[in-house]
Amino acid sequence: MYINIDDLLNDLYKRTASKSDRSRIHNALATLNNPHFNLKAIQIAGTNGKGSTTNYVAHILMEEGYTVGTFTSPHLIVHNDRIRVNGVNICDDDLLRLANTYMPVFDEYGLNMFEIDFILAIYYFLEQNVDYAIFEAGMGGRLDATTELNPLVCCITNIGMDHIQFLGDTLEAIAYEKACILKPNIRCVTSENKKECLDVFEKQAMEVGASIKMVKPLEVVEYPNLKLRYHDLDLVLGDVALYQRYNAATALGIIEELRHLGINISDGSIIEGFKYPWAGRFEKVSKEPNIYVDGAHNDEGIKALCETIKAYHMPTYIVFAALKDKPVDCMLEELRKVSEEVVVTTFENKRASHKEDYPNAYQFFEDYTKAIEYLKTKKGLLIITGSLYFVSLIKDYFKE
Repeated sequence: MYINIDDLLNDLYKRTASKSDRSRIHNALATLNNPHFNLKAIQIAGTNGKGSTTNYVAHILMEEGYTVGTFTSPHLIVHNDRIRVNGVNICDDDLLRLANTYMPVFDEYGLNMFEIDFILAIYYFLEQNVDYAIFEAGMGGRLDATTELNPLVCCITNIGMDHIQFLGDTLEAIAYEKACILKPNIRCVTSENKKECLDVFEKQAMEVGASIKMVKPLEVVEYPNLKLRYHDLDLVLGDVALYQRYNAATALGIIEELRHLGINISDGSIIEGFKYPWAGRFEKVSKEPNIYVDGAHNDEGIKALCETIKAYHMPTYIVFAALKDKPVDCMLEELRKVSEEVVVTTFENKRASHKEDYPNAYQFFEDYTKAIEYLKTKKGLLIITGSLYFVSLIKDYFKE
């Protein structure tokens, strides 16, 4: 029995057991009489863009008047923001109550933090009587707890070389891990366009009896105020990063599939739903000077960020901090091409990179606040990026 939320979270963060299959989560859900089958779910997998896609779909549905649950990770501010209903975090009391109720089952099957959060989200969404529940997959698909769902529609945003120590060291291997979310008679939407990945998707779809719907990035009408064209609609996005034209297209692909299932979603709800930005994605945290944070935590994410930086045609300065398992050399090289200066730093996380993990060519700051102070006097854009965990700390720093 957990006495308070800190006791619960301290225990959850210790539950990092590895897994070789989904038998533990599958058996735990079966013991609980499979509560997830009582939800109308949408599953969103992929390397990058899952959070943004989830955000767009959720807000479009909310604009239509539906009650929507979202399960995302990692959290940006507090653990509770992984589980939301209509954009509002689960409160400490509900999180603690549900955890204490079902912890005997979690202990029996040795579930890890992500699997526990997944089940807590299911029960919370059922209690809140949500109309639709959107679940963002973790790093994979084949072994992911969310793949226990039987969703109305699923998606794979894209494939990139991330988590290679777990998912494989080729695009094809990673694509296979993600494609294992496919299920019979369920449409999967993707904005991925690399042939080697699409071939894997199509093969897996044929084997299980699923279908793939490929979408193209939306046409950019205006920038840097990001306006995109969808059929005869002009969509003004709350986000301003160019890479969101891919995530917007994926979200619209999901919405189209929901419409085909007979779910009422108006054009007006689509227009309004895209006005809500996703935190931590080219998010402005200061106007004077211009400071943005972006959770570009892998090579593909950094390249997408660089595309946006180049479109601004302004001197750019970058503070970078990444986790040790990321290709920091390649990421820094891409950032160096589009900026006047890049400095590196670290943050409080056992997986964070330190001075010895970065190339010697970059100035290192042990204290990230000093790195920010060093660059914030420069004229132009200041971008803070490299890890979602780091971005979370930075958002807190500027909020204070």
